[in-house]
Amino acid sequence: MNFASKEKPTNIKDMMPFLLGTMNAAKTNNIQFTDPETELLVTLLKQNMSKEESEKADKIIRLMKDRKQN
Repeated sequence: MNFASKEKPTNIKDMMPFLLGTMNAAKTNNIQFTDPETELLVTLLKQNMSKEESEKADKIIRLMKDRKQN
């Protein structure tokens, strides 16, 4: 609910700090997001972005997944 009530960023530059801050706040409250939940949060954030910014977000998410798997 806290996530839903916040103003969402409209570009990739602001998305990452927003997402990391949200995840850190959740961790502080002993809440953990599964990978599908994290993907849903990113999808919601991308709704407010231009196509170009959304594609940048997808690229960063892919890089993060690749890094996590290695």
